[in-house]
Amino acid sequence: MEFFRVYGRVIGLLRAERGLAIMLALTNVAVAALQFYEPVLFGKVVDLLATAKDKTTEMLWSDARHLLGLWAVVGIGGIVANIVVSLQADRMAHRRRLGAMANFFEHVLLLPSRSTAPSIPAG
Repeated sequence: MEFFRVYGRVIGLLRAERGLAIMLALTNVAVAALQFYEPVLFGKVVDLLATAKDKTTEMLWSDARHLLGLWAVVGIGGIVANIVVSLQADRMAHRRRLGAMANFFEHVLLLPSRSTAPSIPAG
């Protein structure tokens, strides 16, 4: 249960940037979906090549252009989305780290001071 307690504290530290954190989580799910869809498109290209003898040249090239274009868009889109998500997550992590350090430093400054030097009695 220690993991869930630590995880809860980390999520609590993201409260200041809740909107960005939720957007990054949803975008990560979309990137994962794109990474699952890319092999499906590759399979469709292989299937198109396997059934090429049954189609006319014009129909084959039309289907091939459509599938290859879609495959390229999904591949490049996944790469770009992955870069953007990684960059934004890294920036948010650094901002939150600096914020947590500033909060802790402020907390330390507000602690009561205690002198360690021995007091010399007056007189």
